[in-house]
Amino acid sequence: TQATTDKFSASTTGGGNGKLTYPIALMTADEVSFAGGLYNKSLSSPYAWYTVNSKGNLISGGNVFPLMTPCQWYNAYAYVFVIGANSGMPGVLGCTMAGSLNFIRPALSLKACVKYLSGNGTPSSPYEVTIDDECANAEN
Repeated sequence: TQATTDKFSASTTGGGNGKLTYPIALMTADEVSFAGGLYNKSLSSPYAWYTVNSKGNLISGGNVFPLMTPCQWYNAYAYVFVIGANSGMPGVLGCTMAGSLNFIRPALSLKACVKYLSGNGTPSSPYEVTIDDECANAEN
């Protein structure tokens, strides 16, 4: 079992530690693996949710984006797991030197009762969500 001190969340409901003020972070390699990502293996269309917007278009302009999980220490350099997001290697889980990255893709933690309202994830039509008052005041 995982220690409560390691269960980062904004609330203590459900075993979280209540330590997050803002529930935003980078994804971990475990989360990507659970979502279908495989090390050094490109995904085929339809691509995984973490590499596309709601229209199925690849995001991030062909950049790889780092995950929170370190993968190795080599020749005095730190390496982190990354996700390939270009058309040549979409969704591939890889490893690269941390200092060579210039792009991140944060992940938000939303309450379970948050609902999609509109938008398609593009700059001109960002996602919008809605939440009712009862849910907004609930600790989940």
